[in-house]
Amino acid sequence: IFTGRNICCQTEGCVSMLGSLTEAMEMLDNLQSFRWYGNSPQPATYVLETLGRKCGATLRELRIP
Repeated sequence: IFTGRNICCQTEGCVSMLGSLTEAMEMLDNLQSFRWYGNSPQPATYVLETLGRKCGATLRELRIP
């Protein structure tokens, strides 16, 4: 399970974590649920694009702020 909690986009580490998230999503062809916790940072465009491209056929629940 990857959680986006406690990520702060003010650091290089945050960018790295979001990159790791999209790398993980590339392997999740059958993902059915995705939830983004917290109001900051907002999901980056490439996160949503990856979800649509890799999981669009199976994704049944999408919760983002």
